[in-house]
Amino acid sequence: MKRNRTLEDRFESRLKSGQLISPDSGILIAVSGGVDSVVLLDLLASQKESMNLRLGVAHFNHKIRGQQADEDESFVRGLAARKGLMFFSGALVPQPPESKVSWEAYARQCRYEFLEKTRKMGKFDWIATAHHADDQAETILMRMIEGSGIQGLLGIRERHGHIIRPLLSFTKNETLDYARENKLEYREDMTNKDVTIPRNYVRHELIPRIRELNPGFVSSMSRLADNMGEAEFLIQTLVKKSADRITSDVQEGHSVLDADLLSKEPILIQKRLVHELASSDTAGPSWRQHVWKNLGGFLNQSTTGEVLSLPGGWTLLRNRGQFLLSRET
Repeated sequence: MKRNRTLEDRFESRLKSGQLISPDSGILIAVSGGVDSVVLLDLLASQKESMNLRLGVAHFNHKIRGQQADEDESFVRGLAARKGLMFFSGALVPQPPESKVSWEAYARQCRYEFLEKTRKMGKFDWIATAHHADDQAETILMRMIEGSGIQGLLGIRERHGHIIRPLLSFTKNETLDYARENKLEYREDMTNKDVTIPRNYVRHELIPRIRELNPGFVSSMSRLADNMGEAEFLIQTLVKKSADRITSDVQEGHSVLDADLLSKEPILIQKRLVHELASSDTAGPSWRQHVWKNLGGFLNQSTTGEVLSLPGGWTLLRNRGQFLLSRET
């Protein structure tokens, strides 16, 4: 019987066949010190010579676990040194009192800002994170619980902007097996077991129960993400075609939409067209469900002079046969 390829072989194949990166790339690896990021670091280091990769290690200290967090940083610094790689570190500053987002959202934003700033400073092509297939399943399930639309069900993308996730097709058990077989040392974050945190509750309470009904649940969620990706590509194609006919006088912070032509499109395309125009120059958070609902009602029922406020300082004005989309300066 033909033997299964090792995880290293499958990783190399995925790295190349998925066209995530090309030889001679510079990759900044986000390493927390946990098992997944340590495995990612080890696997990318194994490809360093064959693909002529320039690697760096980045660690972000969230400063919420005191001495343990500082020990995590020291551990990752040592890992980088033993592999002869550049090391970069950053730390979370206290969340401003006026901030309106959750601590988790604030910390995530700060972490990715640090990674992107470091990528540019170090002239790396990519940021590699250690998200895996179980993370994908957790993310999609959480978004389903929240009532997400198609974009949310895309889950975690294997490549998005300058971020790549080479472990996305591998399961948590596979990373654990790899770490054990290769005797890799890593750090345990005990907060990951705190089920009062929503993601941990989904991970430790919900998914094990779902697996009793469907042992292949993680694979099912990966297929769902792929299917949603195909649907999203179709939607984006239709939105682009509609934009060419419906919009005019498109400038930075200003667009005019023909109300009659817009009304002939399916409501999903109408809403997504407005979203596309209002998101083209900003990387702000995704719109919440109530925003989409209010936008749909406004497009179908508004009269001349009515105005709808949208995220990011955008407003949509109904002016007879037109919608005027503009952003406050």
